[in-house]
Parts: sequence; C-alpha cells; structure tokens
Amino acid sequence: MEKIHVLEYTERWGTGGVEAYIANLVYGLDSKKFDVSVLTAQRESDLYDEKVSCGNEKEGSAVHILISEATFDPIKRVIGTFPLFKKYIQDSPCDVLHLHISQGMALRYAKIAKQNGVKLVIAQSHNSRFGNKHFLIKWIAHQYGKYAYRSYVDIRLACSYEAARWLFARKDLDSVTVCNYLVDVDRFRFSISDRNALREKYGLTNEKVYLTVGRIHYQKNPKFLLEIFNQLTKIDPNSRLVWIGTGEKSDEIYHLSERWGVLTKIIFIESTLEIEKYMSMADVFLLPSLYEGNPIVVTEAQASGLPCYLSNAVTLQAKLLSTTEYISLSESSDFWAQAILAGHLATDNERIRAAEVVRERGYSISKQICDMERMYCDESY
Repeated sequence: MEKIHVLEYTERWGTGGVEAYIANLVYGLDSKKFDVSVLTAQRESDLYDEKVSCGNEKEGSAVHILISEATFDPIKRVIGTFPLFKKYIQDSPCDVLHLHISQGMALRYAKIAKQNGVKLVIAQSHNSRFGNKHFLIKWIAHQYGKYAYRSYVDIRLACSYEAARWLFARKDLDSVTVCNYLVDVDRFRFSISDRNALREKYGLTNEKVYLTVGRIHYQKNPKFLLEIFNQLTKIDPNSRLVWIGTGEKSDEIYHLSERWGVLTKIIFIESTLEIEKYMSMADVFLLPSLYEGNPIVVTEAQASGLPCYLSNAVTLQAKLLSTTEYISLSESSDFWAQAILAGHLATDNERIRAAEVVRERGYSISKQICDMERMYCDESY
C-alpha cells in the first residue's frame, strides 16, 4: 500500500509545547502507513530535530525550513512565508496538511494547499491570543483570515474551548474537536532516583525548588514570574528556581535577577530533552502566563505530581489534579507568593500516583496517535 504523505506545518520551530507535540506525533505515527515531514517558517532551535529526523527510526521524517533568518516580528514572518510555502507545496506535494497555528491569517496556508492539490487540510489551534506587538494590525488580519479562509479547512482541532473560539469562525465551532495533547505519562511519572541525582548535581539538600518551563517571552509573563520568585525568597531564603527556556527577554530577566539579588538562586537552562527529570527534582510548578491555549507542560507537570500554580488566563481544562490552583493576574506578586507558600506539598507517594490520575483523565498517547492516524486516513472522522 502506498504511504500517505503528511506535512506538519508550524510557523516556528523552537523548544515550546507545540514543537514537543509535533515531535511526539511524528514519532508515534506508523511509519509503514505514513511518510511524515515537518515544515516551518523559521528555526529557533534544533532540540526536537532528532526525534523527527531521518537519523531516527522514522525514515523519511525531516524538518524543512522556509526562512533562513529567524525574526521575532510575526507580521514579517507570515507575509514573507506565503510565497515560499506555495513553492514548497508545489515542489513537494502532500496528501495531508496539518496546520499547527495560533492566528487567523495563517489559515491562508489552507487556501494555498487546496489550490495546489492537497486532499485533506487540518487546522489545529494551539493558543487563545497573541502578543501586543502590532496588536491592531494583527487583530484585523486575524479576524479577516478566520472568516476569509474558513472554507478551505476540512477538519478543525483545538487544544481547548478558548483556543477553538480564538481561531475559528463562530459558525464553525460546532465542528471543532477539542483534543488532549500527546503526553507520555510514564515518562513524566515522578522518579525519586532522578530527583536525588539532580539535587546532588546542583548541590541542593533541603531547598524548596520551583520550576517553570517555557519561552522567556511576553506571553509567559517572565518579569512577573521573577517578581513572584523574588517575594518567595524574601519569605523563604531556601527557595530556588529552575527556569527552563530561552527567548527574546532572556537578557532582561538575567539582568533583573542580578539587580534583585536572586541570580544565585536561579538555575537557568536554555533547553533540555530531560524535562521530566527536572520535574521530579522540583517541588512546585509556576506558570503565570498572560494567555495560553492548553499548555502541554502543565499536563506533564501534573503527571509528575507537582502542585501547579497557574494564572487565571490559563484554561480551566488544564486542571487535572486537586493540587493545581489558579491565581488572578490582578493580584500582586506578594499575594502569589503567600498563596504558593500556603499550598500543599505533595508526598512522594502522592506524586507517584498522580501519573495514573492524569492517564485516567484521557491523556493516553497511544489513543491519541490512533485517533490522528484515522483522521489522516480520512476514515469518516
């Protein structure tokens, strides 16, 4: 049987949750049925390349880049990519295009694909807002795109109800499938040996370790996160923070940490494929984001049994454990710190059991892969 050629498209290829999702998806698909490639406008990291590359057991998988120079300007990135995307589709035809996007104008890729013979176009919404840079221009383009190109999409997916309402026209919301992210629950199960090994590596004994994972970017509210940690250290000097991620605000956060006297209490890690080990090492997970779709990292943190403190901008669908709490962004950093310190610290046994709770809530990677394979085969999904 001839393989189905699937093209996974995302506008940025970095170290975020969308990239992790795509990598898990490509790795999990049956290589006897599917020939899968990843296409992106720009590369910001090669962290997940190996998992989707020809060097892995998944022959035929690869990451292709459209723009040689990365830009943080989303308008330049999107407008500059359309003609390059069209040429790529013409030169490398595919049967299925799976768009992993977060703004309406990106649905134009669906039109380009359909006009160039792609049989099945899937659009998946991964966010519920965009940043404030060029906000008015982006908002106008977003609203135009979500209606002008809606008819070129065959299947609509979203990581949350908020993400569905954000990307798709109101008349199409009944056709959107809200699906769980791909999470390897067993991989993120709490490990005492990983915890002890990493704490020994960093010279930690009785310190309380906080963890955050994500790009150091406007969306993740990094300055406020640092303010929260600064308050935590004032109340509890044994506080430590592991910050996994990098981004355009990295230098600003580093210099603020130094100015506020907490730099020595923070472990900065640009990227790692062993996030699960750092989750076992940590005691509490923090994510005071300004907006999110349904962050995969929160599910992973809960699978590790970490108490999670999220902003009220994060969807309620992210809460899988009773130890996951939401705090309003209108509250001060001191309020956040007090609430976090008053919270429950999970025991080792509670953390180990958390993985099964997450699995029971529907986060089975094998089921998600099977559902996606049926969709790619267009088996009356």
